[in-house]
Amino acid sequence: MSAATVAHRQLRTPEDLDALQSGSLVASFDSDTDEHPLVFLRYGRSWTDMVEAWRGSMNLASDILLRPGCKVLLLWDAETVSGRRVLTGSDLDALPYGSLVRSVHPKANPHWPDLLRRVHGGFLGMNPDQDDSLIPTGTAVHYYGELTVIWEPK
Repeated sequence: MSAATVAHRQLRTPEDLDALQSGSLVASFDSDTDEHPLVFLRYGRSWTDMVEAWRGSMNLASDILLRPGCKVLLLWDAETVSGRRVLTGSDLDALPYGSLVRSVHPKANPHWPDLLRRVHGGFLGMNPDQDDSLIPTGTAVHYYGELTVIWEPK
């Protein structure tokens, strides 16, 4: 699955963002070649920065769209689920660097998922509740619940 094969809808207005349900994820790209977009989680009525070890602020939809030249894409719509589920370490290791994987433990709050970014040597957790330690592939497979690829760089 690549960014080209998944219908990532572009969001252009604050109303587009505000219409999404809690648990949805969007990415804000600085350019068409940006391989490390900023990611935001819709939680309740606000948006939270998905940055590791950051007790991020709650953002308004209009704040996400304010950056000049940015393009905002819907990565995960909590209402209509999409993405490719991955089950093995070899599936994860085959992902290109920069890919984003959504994770929800079976008993966890689906509105507050873990988000993992593929980096050299494994993954970095992008949930504000995670520290900035490297997560080995085996750990991701065994401890992060259901893993779904939601974006891969072109």
